[in-house]
Amino acid sequence: HNFLKQKLQVYLIRMQKQTPDIYFDELDKLCVVDPEVTGDSTRLRDECKSFLVSVDEFHALISGFIDKIDTLGSLVEKEKLKAIGARIKLHSVEKVREQRKQELKIRASVKRNQLDRLAKELASWRQCEKEQMEEIDKFSNLN
Repeated sequence: HNFLKQKLQVYLIRMQKQTPDIYFDELDKLCVVDPEVTGDSTRLRDECKSFLVSVDEFHALISGFIDKIDTLGSLVEKEKLKAIGARIKLHSVEKVREQRKQELKIRASVKRNQLDRLAKELASWRQCEKEQMEEIDKFSNLN
């Protein structure tokens, strides 16, 4: 084999300009491509495979991350709606409380007015009673 290999290499060197490059690999097989280029191609192929595995792993990781973000987004949206509902309810309770306060103020005002009116009426009746008592005393003293 070595003898043939050497003869072929010598022949190929002579014919270098006329024929394509021919090489022998480590198993003494004829190759048209330079073993260095073949090695580089093999390394590139392996690196590409490794890169594709990394990209697939990255894609899986990102998919999981996106799923978690979507889940958290849904939870945030639910909590946001709860908060909006609670705010509306609180606002409603405040309105009801304010209305109740206004109603109580009005009732208190009405009661105060009634009290003032009744106090004046009582004062008037007492004045009337006093005057009648004076009239009775006058008639009693005349006799």
